[in-house]
Amino acid sequence: MLPTAAPRIGALSILQFLGVWNNYPWPLLTITKTSFQPIMDVLPSIKDSVVIFLLFQGWFMSGVVIGAVKE
Repeated sequence: MLPTAAPRIGALSILQFLGVWNNYPWPLLTITKTSFQPIMDVLPSIKDSVVIFLLFQGWFMSGVVIGAVKE
Protein backbone atom coordinates (compact mmCIF):
# COMPACT_ATOMS: atom_id res chain seq x y z
CA MET A 1 0.00 0.00 0.00
CA LEU A 2 2.89 2.38 0.72
CA PRO A 3 4.48 2.13 -2.76
CA THR A 4 1.26 3.25 -4.39
CA ALA A 5 0.90 6.13 -1.93
CA ALA A 6 4.47 7.40 -2.43
CA PRO A 7 3.58 9.99 -5.13
CA ARG A 8 0.75 11.33 -3.00
CA ILE A 9 2.98 11.56 0.06
CA GLY A 10 5.65 13.31 -2.01
CA ALA A 11 3.21 15.84 -3.42
CA LEU A 12 1.72 16.49 0.01
CA SER A 13 5.20 16.97 1.47
CA ILE A 14 6.15 19.49 -1.21
CA LEU A 15 2.93 21.45 -0.79
CA GLN A 16 3.29 21.46 2.99
CA PHE A 17 6.90 22.65 2.74
CA LEU A 18 5.96 25.46 0.36
CA GLY A 19 3.09 26.50 2.60
CA VAL A 20 5.37 26.76 5.61
CA TRP A 21 8.18 28.40 3.60
CA ASN A 22 5.90 31.09 2.18
CA ASN A 23 4.25 31.87 5.50
CA TYR A 24 6.54 34.80 6.25
CA PRO A 25 4.07 37.52 7.37
CA TRP A 26 3.48 35.81 10.72
CA PRO A 27 7.17 35.75 11.79
CA LEU A 28 7.54 39.31 10.49
CA LEU A 29 4.80 40.44 12.89
CA THR A 30 5.77 38.37 15.91
CA ILE A 31 9.59 38.30 15.93
CA THR A 32 11.28 41.61 16.70
CA LYS A 33 14.96 40.56 16.75
CA THR A 34 16.47 40.23 13.29
CA SER A 35 18.75 37.41 14.45
CA PHE A 36 15.69 35.19 14.97
CA GLN A 37 13.82 36.09 11.78
CA PRO A 38 13.56 33.52 8.98
CA ILE A 39 15.56 33.94 5.80
CA MET A 40 12.50 35.11 3.82
CA ASP A 41 12.22 38.16 6.07
CA VAL A 42 15.93 38.95 6.11
CA LEU A 43 16.67 38.69 2.37
CA PRO A 44 14.75 41.84 1.29
CA SER A 45 16.58 43.92 3.89
CA ILE A 46 20.05 42.94 2.64
CA LYS A 47 21.51 45.71 0.53
CA ASP A 48 24.39 43.71 -0.94
CA SER A 49 22.47 41.42 -3.26
CA VAL A 50 25.55 41.08 -5.47
CA VAL A 51 27.38 39.33 -2.64
CA ILE A 52 24.51 36.89 -2.20
CA PHE A 53 24.50 36.18 -5.94
CA LEU A 54 28.24 35.55 -5.92
CA LEU A 55 27.94 33.15 -2.99
CA PHE A 56 25.18 31.12 -4.62
CA GLN A 57 26.17 31.69 -8.26
CA GLY A 58 26.88 28.03 -9.05
CA TRP A 59 23.62 26.84 -7.56
CA PHE A 60 21.62 29.58 -9.24
CA MET A 61 23.16 29.07 -12.68
CA SER A 62 22.77 25.29 -12.56
CA GLY A 63 19.06 25.75 -11.80
CA VAL A 64 18.70 28.10 -14.77
CA VAL A 65 20.53 25.73 -17.12
CA ILE A 66 18.56 22.67 -15.99
CA GLY A 67 15.29 24.52 -16.53
CA ALA A 68 16.32 25.67 -20.00
CA VAL A 69 17.37 22.29 -21.42
CA LYS A 70 14.69 20.50 -23.44
CA GLU A 71 14.94 16.84 -24.29
